[in-house]
Amino acid sequence: MTEENYNKEVHIDGEQTTLASTNRKDAAGEQMFRKAPPMHYTVKIESFSLLLESGLEKYETDHFESGGHKWKLVLHPGKQNDKDGQVSLYLAVADPDEIPIGWEVNAQINFFVFDQIRDQYLIIPGNNGIGTRFQKMKTEWGLRNFISHKALRDISNGYLVDDCCVFGVEVFVIGSPSKGQTLSFVKQPLGGVYTWKVNNFSTLGESCLSSDAFTIQGAKWILQLYPNGDSRSSGNYLALFLTLQNKEVFPPGRQVHVHYQLLIMNQDTGKHYQRTSGGVWFHSKNSSWGFSEFILLSYLKNQQNGFLVNGSLTIQAEITMMSSAKYFS
Repeated sequence: MTEENYNKEVHIDGEQTTLASTNRKDAAGEQMFRKAPPMHYTVKIESFSLLLESGLEKYETDHFESGGHKWKLVLHPGKQNDKDGQVSLYLAVADPDEIPIGWEVNAQINFFVFDQIRDQYLIIPGNNGIGTRFQKMKTEWGLRNFISHKALRDISNGYLVDDCCVFGVEVFVIGSPSKGQTLSFVKQPLGGVYTWKVNNFSTLGESCLSSDAFTIQGAKWILQLYPNGDSRSSGNYLALFLTLQNKEVFPPGRQVHVHYQLLIMNQDTGKHYQRTSGGVWFHSKNSSWGFSEFILLSYLKNQQNGFLVNGSLTIQAEITMMSSAKYFS
């Protein structure tokens, strides 16, 4: 098992191995299991294969508190087609930029993976159980090779059942009531396509125009249209954005990962002009993603292209994949 102090650089102590070849053992040389779940935080991934397919390099959970400090669990799922793929797991200070100089806290960490066949948790004590010091220059600590994809997918281990796996952490500063979340990814979510007809396009001027709100997977969205571009474009383009409308109800640390497409329909042929995003995070501090130069206005207004018919424009937003988190305490 490789252990590391991980912040901006990676420091590895000991021989690099994986959970596929060795597990943490107690003084008697036995693997350590228990029935009770992690005390402080658990993350259940209901669709691990889709998590890999999404291309997400890391997932940071909501903040949780232990010992008077706020933390988050950071999971790196690894790459989809990597034959030596690894899941990495770290504990991190929730708001590292707010840590004052001289701040430090000592914590004993246990990481967990759930054996769903035997209904028990394998316990991986951090730093050989002797404790870890967090400070301004070291705000994240964990295991780069927490578990290999090979070991995770080994049916006999019970760690991945019906594409679902469970990880957890305990931070022994001072205990607190258990909190956690269930993370899943939904492909082609129900109601994931929204169509917006914009009338009298030529009279809209410079101002931003917003669509009606629409709800997908419990999140409220709007489309925002700048007919002559926004401040980042040259005025020769239409700008178009997908915006999370109810960002104010998101607590600190909560975010949603989305793959989406924005389209302008060709009303003569039924085809469309399309711009596709990679996966992006929507949260309270960054609630709008899109394209400042979505389409050249001269191309849009050319009647032969069929986008403007009787002064109207038909815009469509399609969310193709979206993360979903359920919370419990």
